[in-house]
Amino acid sequence: MDLSKRLWRCLFIWKIPPAPVEKLATAQVIVTQACSRLKNSEPGPGNNTLAQVTRWLSEHYQLSVIPQEEVVMADPNLPCIEVVGGSPDGRSTPSWNTWTIAEIQAGICRREELRSVIVVADPAHMGRAVWVYEAQGLKALPAPMPRDMRRYIFRDAVHWSRRALWLIYFREFCARVLFLLQGRI
Repeated sequence: MDLSKRLWRCLFIWKIPPAPVEKLATAQVIVTQACSRLKNSEPGPGNNTLAQVTRWLSEHYQLSVIPQEEVVMADPNLPCIEVVGGSPDGRSTPSWNTWTIAEIQAGICRREELRSVIVVADPAHMGRAVWVYEAQGLKALPAPMPRDMRRYIFRDAVHWSRRALWLIYFREFCARVLFLLQGRI
């Protein structure tokens, strides 16, 4: 994809529609991105929502999961192939971010010979998450997610960007630009 299309997508495509049911049925595994933990180290409401969607998809399509740790904290009984650890302090960092998580999950997928994934991420983050998995060589199918962004906002979040809606979108915009400049999306 040429730079102008990537730039347009990065800056202006914010509502990522879920993949059609018939495409979701072709997936081989579910991968998750997580929201920040709470300051008390609990998973928080955003991760609870991600875990609920992951559980439903897993049961509906009979798929295993390669989740991020915070999602497993919210539902310890998910049928996991392997859990990708969380950031020790619950924050995204230059060394622990969407790209790093997707890179680890893609490595597990390659090892297990899995090529098609359902991506579970909050709606504001779905575009960048899907694009990163695609850059990792996977067929990435966006999951149907609850669109009410209040589910993903919590004042006791460790990460500052989860404390208000405008902060979620501001951080996502900045991360998209950074990932675009780094050639990751």
